[in-house]
Amino acid sequence: MDTILNSNQQFMLGPWIESAKAVAPLEEKSQFEYNARNQITLWGPREEIVDYTAKEWGGLVMDYYIPRWTLFVDTSRECLIKNSTFDKEKFRQKVFTNVEQPFTFSKKTYLVEPIGSRLLALKQIYETWCLFYTSNVAIYRKLIKKLK
Repeated sequence: MDTILNSNQQFMLGPWIESAKAVAPLEEKSQFEYNARNQITLWGPREEIVDYTAKEWGGLVMDYYIPRWTLFVDTSRECLIKNSTFDKEKFRQKVFTNVEQPFTFSKKTYLVEPIGSRLLALKQIYETWCLFYTSNVAIYRKLIKKLK
């Protein structure tokens, strides 16, 4: 996903963070970077309005959304294996502590100039996932019938 997003500057996290730091006085660059990251994720120091301004930007998908989804899938799998109830509040705290808050304080830098070709990235995605889907289409059809 980041490959396609980072091929277009309008879908990149780097320019957003760097533009915030660029307007900051030297002694406040760190705070401006924190604010830029926080504004597009937690919208406050304690998850006041999580995902209020959600963006699908290169860098943000890889370092913020995928870790959240991974934690959700892992926690759900663990509940199934242990035959336990999904504790929503415990999960929210785990996501905040392990993914969301660390992202807002991170100093990781991101690309500011697009890389690669959108067309080549789309072709690669198509070739990878089209083959995967077509080789598993019978399984998907059975699953869909069960859901109906």
